[in-house]
Amino acid sequence: MIEVKNIFPECNADTLLVELIVQRGRPGHRNGITEVQNALKIDTNHFIIGVIDTDKFKKEERYKYIQEFEIVENRLEAENLLILRKPDTNKYIIRIHPGLEKWIWDLAIKCSVIPSDYGFDSIESLMDATKQQKVSENKELKKFINKVVSLNPLPIQTLRNWLMRALQ
Repeated sequence: MIEVKNIFPECNADTLLVELIVQRGRPGHRNGITEVQNALKIDTNHFIIGVIDTDKFKKEERYKYIQEFEIVENRLEAENLLILRKPDTNKYIIRIHPGLEKWIWDLAIKCSVIPSDYGFDSIESLMDATKQQKVSENKELKKFINKVVSLNPLPIQTLRNWLMRALQ
């Protein structure tokens, strides 16, 4: 079992997404993949989950620790999600492909949610909103993401199942 504070999203928008899905408090937000990696390095027997975007993940030397994780479940083709585990540990990474903004935008379109109804006339305007420091205070962004989450398309179901399974 994991506590919500042991889910480490890499950016403010990922943190908002996890909050809206699990509805059990605030995850242990980290600022960037390097900080998520540092949180995953903590020596513990407790479950820990990092949530990162694939668009920012590069096979660079500084991410060497994350490269030790192995694919547990590959949902890239159908849902643009991947879950990885560090062997012989309770440490996991959920990768959203390619990045949260494109992922949630595409889900919105598939669910007939019109981004411009929430003030996002392009994916760039959505990206601008997600890069702000106070993402959780952006009411339109929160309503937009929450609308997609509430419609529960398959990728949201998968992400919810992975997170809730860990929280039980």
